[in-house]
Amino acid sequence: MNPVQWALLFALKVVPWLLVGAGIVAVVSWSPLGRGLLRLLRERHEEARLNRQLVDELLTLRADLGEALERLDLTEQRLAQLLPGPERGPGTRAGLPNPDRIVTPH
Repeated sequence: MNPVQWALLFALKVVPWLLVGAGIVAVVSWSPLGRGLLRLLRERHEEARLNRQLVDELLTLRADLGEALERLDLTEQRLAQLLPGPERGPGTRAGLPNPDRIVTPH
C-alpha cells in the first residue's frame, strides 16, 4: 500500500470520527449539561487552590505553635531554677509534696 492510499484510507476512517467527536463536544458545551460540567471543573480548581492555602496556613500555625511550646518549656525551666521547689525524697513524685509531710488540721 503506497502512502497516498494509506493517507486516503486513514482520512476516510478517522476524520469522520473526529468530526463527530468535535460536534458532540460543541453541542454538550453549549447545553446546560456542558455548562454544569464546566462549573464543576472550575469549582474543583477553586477548592484545590483553597485547600493548598489552608494547608500552607496550617503548616505555618504548626511552626508557630512549636516555637511557642519551646518558649514555654524554656520559661518553665528557668522558673524551676529560680523558685525553690518542694523537697524530693524517696516515694515522692516530681512537683508533689511527700504525703508523710502533709500537715492537716485534726
